Amino acid sequence: MIIKEYISGISTIGILSLATEKFGLVPYFAEEHTINKFKKVLDVPIKALNIGNSSLIGALCCANSYGIILPPFTVNREKTILLDFLKENDIDLTVQKIDAKNTAFGNLILINDKGCIFPKN
Repeated sequence: MIIKEYISGISTIGILSLATEKFGLVPYFAEEHTINKFKKVLDVPIKALNIGNSSLIGALCCANSYGIILPPFTVNREKTILLDFLKENDIDLTVQKIDAKNTAFGNLILINDKGCIFPKN
């Protein structure tokens, strides 16, 4: 199934959200009807939260079925919300904050369940 959708009127859903085969993340300001559409289309549980007090989840994080990488400025409360969501949905994966100079992991890292590509520097 394919749908056309915005998140609260914003078209850049790839910058604002993240999805894997097991779960999805959207920013706090995502409307409930949008979250429900995402759940239906992607057939995964979806959680609304921010990362590092930012709505740019897709730009800041990257994930696959084995883990999710969070930027170092992720607030502990946000990581706890994420861990609780994963536990509630019986999703077992590694959640790791990475201390790095460049922190837009979603923009820098290409990842799936078979491999990972990232810049040399």
